[in-house]
Amino acid sequence: ALDRGDLEAAEAGLARALEIRPRHRDAKLRRADALTRMSRHDDAEAQLEVLIAEDPRCFDAHYQLAALLHGRHRYDEAEDVARRALALRPDFSAINDLLGLTTLNRGKMREAFACFARAAAPLGPSADRYAENHLYALHYDPERSAEEVFAAHCAFGERFGGRGEDPAWRLANPPDPERRLRIGYVSPDFRAHSVMFFAMALFAEHDRRAFEVFAYGLSSTRDRVTEWLIDTADHWCDASWMTPAELRARVADDGIDILVDLAGHTGNNGLSMLRQRAAPVQVNYIGYPDTTGMPGIDYRIVDAITDPPGAEAFATETLVRLPRAFLAYRLEPDRPAVGPGPIAADKPFTFGTFNTALKLNDRVFDAWAEILRAVPEARLFLKANQFASAAARAWVEGAFAARGVDTVRIALRGFARTLGSHLEMYNELDLALDTFPYNGTTTTCEALSVGAPVLGLKGDRHCARVGESLLTAAGLADDFLADSVEDYVRRAVAWAGRRAELSALRPEVHRRFVASELCDAPGLTRAVEAAYREMWRTWCAEGPRCGLGPSRYEEEMAACARS
Repeated sequence: ALDRGDLEAAEAGLARALEIRPRHRDAKLRRADALTRMSRHDDAEAQLEVLIAEDPRCFDAHYQLAALLHGRHRYDEAEDVARRALALRPDFSAINDLLGLTTLNRGKMREAFACFARAAAPLGPSADRYAENHLYALHYDPERSAEEVFAAHCAFGERFGGRGEDPAWRLANPPDPERRLRIGYVSPDFRAHSVMFFAMALFAEHDRRAFEVFAYGLSSTRDRVTEWLIDTADHWCDASWMTPAELRARVADDGIDILVDLAGHTGNNGLSMLRQRAAPVQVNYIGYPDTTGMPGIDYRIVDAITDPPGAEAFATETLVRLPRAFLAYRLEPDRPAVGPGPIAADKPFTFGTFNTALKLNDRVFDAWAEILRAVPEARLFLKANQFASAAARAWVEGAFAARGVDTVRIALRGFARTLGSHLEMYNELDLALDTFPYNGTTTTCEALSVGAPVLGLKGDRHCARVGESLLTAAGLADDFLADSVEDYVRRAVAWAGRRAELSALRPEVHRRFVASELCDAPGLTRAVEAAYREMWRTWCAEGPRCGLGPSRYEEEMAACARS
C-alpha cells in the first residue's frame, strides 16, 4: 500500500503490525514515512524519537528524523540529528546531501558544495539527485561565472542524460501539424508553491479546442491548489508512486505530444523520466533558472530580456523567446490592501527582502551595508524560512556587524503560516531590495502586487535578469532598475531621501503591475500556445523519431553490477 501511494491503508496496516510486534524496527520506519507523507508530522516525529530511544544506533531513524526536521524548517535541529547520523555512516550519500542543504541555509557555501560532492561521487540510484543539488546551489554563488555554471550543467547531461536512439521505443504520435495537441505538464510542485503561482495561468486559460491538458503530479502532498488543478486540468495523474519507467509508459499511453517539465533540477523532479524521451517534444519552463544540460529536453521557454541574443551559448536546449515577459502571476484573491509603508506612520525608513536566505552573499551584504551606512536611521527587514534557525540568524547578523552596521537595525523573521499574513508583511517595507546574482521572481511579483516598490539590478545570466524582465514588464524599470552595484546603492539611498514621493507611489506601483502583461494570463497562454504549435510543426516536418537510449549513467550502473 505504501509503494502504490495508498497512505491511509499503509498507515493502518503498519499500526496493526506494531500492535502485534511493538518493537519491529522496519514497521516503525515505514509508519513514520507514511505519517510524514500524510503531513502528520508530529506523529511521525514521535514515532522516530521512540525508535531512536530504543536503538540509538539506528541510522535510518536518525536520517528520517533529520529530513523531517529540515522539511519543517527546524534547520538547527535537523543539522544536529544529521551529524549524529553521519557519525553512524560517514559515507552514506543521502546524509551528506542533507548536510549540504542544512549548511547552505546558514551561508556555508563551500562546506555545502563539499557535502554535495561526497553525496554524488559514489555510483548509486540517487547519484543524479545529489548532483542536482550541487547544480542548483551553484546559482547562489556569486563567484561562479556563467561559463562555469553552464559547464557544470553540460557535465551533468553528459553523465546522466539520455543518449542516441532507442529502437524499442518508437513514438507513434500522428504527425499532423494542425491537429488538437495533448500537452502534459510534469512537476513535484502542484500545490501552494511558487511554480503554481505562475503555472495556474496556463491550466486555467488553455484553449481546450486546440489543446488537451494533462498534469502528472510527482508529490503525494496535496492541498487546495492541488484540488483546484485536479478539477481544472482535463486529466490528472498521481505519479508520486511511479518509477521513471512506469511514468514514461503512462505518458506514452496517454499519447502526449508535448511534455513540459516545470521543475528542472529542483527537488523530486521528473528529469530521470524525460532523459530517455517520453514524448515527441520535451520542454523546460518556469521552475528552473537555467539550462538543464539534458539532451532529451528540446526547448526552453524564456523571453528576450532573460535570455537575449547570444544566450544560446549557455543553453543545450533551443531557446524559445516569447514576445512578452515569459511569466504571468496569479494574483491572490485575498491579498491585503495597498498600504502606505512604514514611513507614512513616521517609522524609520525600512528596506528589505523576502527572498530565500540562500540568495544572500557577500556582494549583497556589501551593497546593503553601504546603503544602511548612508541612511543611518534606516532599518533592514529580512524574511525567509531559514531565519527559524539560530545559526542562519547569527550568520546574517555577523555579516552586517563585520561591515559596521549595528544588528539592532536588522529585523529577521521566519516562516509565515498563511499566504495572507506573508503578503501583509510587505506593507512593512518602504523599498524592497532584490538579491543578486540570483534575483527574486515570486517575491518581486508579490511585492509589486501590494504596491511595494522593488529595486533591481541588471545581470549577466537568466537568474540575474529575471528582475529586469519583471520590472520592465511592469513599467517600473526607469525608476527601479540599476545598471551597476554602484547605481543600485545610489538609487536606494536617493529613494530614502524622497520618502513622501515613494509612499505616494505605492498605489501606482500596484496599478501598473495589475494592468501589465505580468497579470495577463490569457495573453501569456496564447503566446505559449503559439510556441507549442511551432514546436509541433517542426517535429512534424522533421519526421517521427525514436526515444533516447540508455544514458552513460545507466551504462556505469550496469558495469558496476557486472563487476
